Amino acid sequence: MGTGRLGAIFLTGQSDKRSCSLIPEQEQTAQALRKLGLDVYPLNFPYQEQMAPYRKVPLVWASIANLRMYLQSRQEEFASRYRPQLCERISQHTFTLVLAGSCGLEIINNICLSDEIKKKLHIFAYGPVARKQPDISCTLVQGRRDWLSKYFFSQVDVSVHCGHMDYLQCPEVLRALKETALQLQKETKGCNMDK
Repeated sequence: MGTGRLGAIFLTGQSDKRSCSLIPEQEQTAQALRKLGLDVYPLNFPYQEQMAPYRKVPLVWASIANLRMYLQSRQEEFASRYRPQLCERISQHTFTLVLAGSCGLEIINNICLSDEIKKKLHIFAYGPVARKQPDISCTLVQGRRDWLSKYFFSQVDVSVHCGHMDYLQCPEVLRALKETALQLQKETKGCNMDK
């Protein structure tokens, strides 16, 4: 089923409910990971190809949309609706690096993945906003100026110099992400080669 390569997917709140397209900063990050040999899926959660292309939305609208998804993810029907899409993406590779921005960590918590699926993941959570850390291999990255994330997590693995909105523009975050990706490649030796 899987391609055998180390895969990566973005999983964040949906700032524009009409689109799953990566924003420019996510696309730049995806390109950096592809240069390391990772197979990065070109859409964000919930990975629906038929949706509209990227468009810039006002910060207020994006914040409201993300808050709405954060709250919706806590409802039972959310998991049954979106778990298949997420599992389908994960099944494409032997191991998957999940780039969970902001409430992406809460979405993963609420989708309730099986233990078998959890073993195939490492979450790189930047600016994590969630009620708890999932029982999945995880790196928590937090900006020293990110007061929203600090409300939810007082202890993290990596502290960087940025706020909640500029993680993917922060060189420290990109360096930590590359180090994580390279470490995963070593740990999953052979997974970065097509079968």
